[in-house]
Amino acid sequence: MREYLRVLWRGKWIVLLCTLLAVGVAAPVSFRSPDIYRVDARLSVVGISIPGITEAASPSSESGVAEFALTPVSAPEVVEWCRDREVIERAVTLSGVEVPPAWVDGHLSAKASKTFVDLALEGPLSAAELVRLLEGIIKSLEDRNKEAVRDALSTLAADLEARSKALGARKATWEKELSRIKDRAESQRKAILARIETLVDTDAPIGKTATGYRVQKELDLLYERLSHVESFLDELDRLGIGALPGAAAEYVQVEGELAELSVQKAVLDALLENPPTTLQVLRGPQAPADPVGPNRTMNIAVAGVLGIFVGILGAFAWNYLREGGDGRHT
Repeated sequence: MREYLRVLWRGKWIVLLCTLLAVGVAAPVSFRSPDIYRVDARLSVVGISIPGITEAASPSSESGVAEFALTPVSAPEVVEWCRDREVIERAVTLSGVEVPPAWVDGHLSAKASKTFVDLALEGPLSAAELVRLLEGIIKSLEDRNKEAVRDALSTLAADLEARSKALGARKATWEKELSRIKDRAESQRKAILARIETLVDTDAPIGKTATGYRVQKELDLLYERLSHVESFLDELDRLGIGALPGAAAEYVQVEGELAELSVQKAVLDALLENPPTTLQVLRGPQAPADPVGPNRTMNIAVAGVLGIFVGILGAFAWNYLREGGDGRHT
């Protein structure tokens, strides 16, 4: 150890020179480097509860009202949007900060955790510019989210329309069958009336001759059949679809479903006019008080330590060369 200390003492100027040189280079470089700020935000991805939508809905235990929870996007999908060129370009335009989209893409970090999305933007810009950029990113994500919500609502509306058409077709089938039965009964009624009119206009004296007796008997039968047909038509008018065997209960159910679908479609149409967002800003970007970098004191300290190590190596190397490379004095 005494020999090592002797070498270091002889080469103390080398150690000091290397240390001063390292600190002298690191200090101006560190102090000339721009301040680096970091702004962050947290978003929450939520669903849309649409009251009255019965498909895939479960009654609420509190209100008892059926609601349909629509979740068009997830947190990982929002993170993927942060890498979308169109989203970033729109964010830069909205922020008004003159930076290329590639710069934002390289300095923006996004992480998904369950239903949360954490955004962070760090770089050598002013704190106000970073806040404006991150606000533009959030606004761009909200616009993209509205597009996704609109697409999901349109798909749901198309599904409701298809269900409505299917139920309408079933209802039309029953109504067509009832109309066919009515038309057939009405044709029978007209045919009976036409036959009665023909018999009444006959020249044979009704009820006085054999021919008249036959005419009278046929008229009695026709009037009886006419009474049955008219009673049947009255019954059809009174019962409606209920006159069809086994169709009444289903018809009422279909009419109820069609009424519900009409209300649901009205709700969806209102939402489509102004699609809601499923992104909520839990913590918005705020201008930080202090920069996160560069740590000038740490940089200078590291440079000083490195200078000392280089100086120590230099001292031993100088001593090796000075003593002829074999440890003996020349």
